[in-house]
Amino acid sequence: MILHYKCPNCGSDMGFDSESGKLSCESCGNQETIENYPEELIESRFSEDEAKEYHCENCGAV
Repeated sequence: MILHYKCPNCGSDMGFDSESGKLSCESCGNQETIENYPEELIESRFSEDEAKEYHCENCGAV
């Protein structure tokens, strides 16, 4: 799973800065703590080989 932390200032992806221990935006320089980061600004994505689809033989649910 890939997590994207979107910058609340400019919308670019933020990266983790190991020296400061914070998320840092290369576009605008904003820094945020990862512990208190708003859920609505976190996007999660799956690569094709990570996601699995299961089918229930009883009810047909996917």
